[in-house]
Amino acid sequence: MTTPLAIKRMTRERQVLEKENSDYFVRFEDNDLLEFEAYVVGPDDTLYQHKLIKLHFEIPENYPMVPPKVTFLQHSGHRIHPNLYVEGKVCLSILGTWAGEPWAFGMNCNTVLITIRSLLDNEPYKHEPGREDDPQFNRFVEYTTWRWLLLDYLEREAQPAAREFLLKHLRERGSRMMDELRRQQAAHSQIVQFASPYINGPSNIRPEYPHLIQELSDFIAEAQEQVPATSGGIKRPLDESPPAPTNVQHTTDEPERQQPKRAKTEEEDNDTSHIIDLTFSSSPEPEGSDSEGKEATGMAKSTFAPAKASAE
Repeated sequence: MTTPLAIKRMTRERQVLEKENSDYFVRFEDNDLLEFEAYVVGPDDTLYQHKLIKLHFEIPENYPMVPPKVTFLQHSGHRIHPNLYVEGKVCLSILGTWAGEPWAFGMNCNTVLITIRSLLDNEPYKHEPGREDDPQFNRFVEYTTWRWLLLDYLEREAQPAAREFLLKHLRERGSRMMDELRRQQAAHSQIVQFASPYINGPSNIRPEYPHLIQELSDFIAEAQEQVPATSGGIKRPLDESPPAPTNVQHTTDEPERQQPKRAKTEEEDNDTSHIIDLTFSSSPEPEGSDSEGKEATGMAKSTFAPAKASAE
C-alpha cells in the first residue's frame, strides 16, 4: 500500500516541529500525524508578550499540495487581533482564507506558525484593511489577553505534555510577568473601561488588576511546586540562573552527562526563512459586528467585571 504524500511529509515535519524552541510548542497525539495542537509564544516587547496563541492543525490527505486547516482556540472574550476570530477562523492568504499570496508547495506547518507569530505586534489594528493604529484597542488587547490568552489556557489545559509546557512557561517568565502586570496597573490607573472597535456599544470590561495579579500569582506558585523530576528536584527563584560549574575534573568512569537541549535558531531551521509579511488580514467588517462579541461554542464566559462608567 502506498503511503499518502501527507504522511510522508508530516513524518519529516514532525521532527522539526517538536524540537524545543522559543517560538512555539507543538504536541502530536500519539502517532496521529494528520492532527496536532500548538501554542505560539507572543514576541517580547509587543502587546502579546508572555501571552500564547493556541492553534489546532488538521492536515488534509493532499498536503502539501494544499495548506493545512488551522483553527484558533480562544475560550472566552472578544476579538484580540484582526487575523484571529473568536469562533476560530485564522485569516491568512497562505491558508486560503484571504486574498493575497497563496499557499506554495515549499511551505509547511512551520511557515504557518512563524507567520502567525509575526502578526503579533504593537499595532494590531493596522492589520485590518484600511485602518490605522488604534491606541484604545492596543490597551484593550494588552489588558484582556492576560486572561484570554494565558489564564484561560492555564485553567483548561489537561493534556499532560501541553500543561507542562504552560507551567514551564510560567517558571521561566513568572517574575517578568508579575512586574509587567503591575506596571500596566500603574499606567492604566485612570482608565475606567477598555474599548474595542469590534464590540458594539460599551465593552463592559473595566480594569480588575488585583484579581488578575492574584490569579497569575497562584498559577506561578503552582508551577514552582510542580518542577519535573528530570530537573533533579532543585527549585530556584524565578529567573535565577543555575550556579556556574566549577573547574573540578571528575575522574570517575561515569559517562558524560547529556547536554541540555538548546533552543534552535532561525539559522538552524531552514524552514523558518519563509515568513509571509502580511499587512492585512480580512475584508473590512462593520465596526461593532455582533459576531465578535459572541463566545465560541462551549466556551466559558469571561470573568471580567462589568463596568459601571463610560469609557475613558
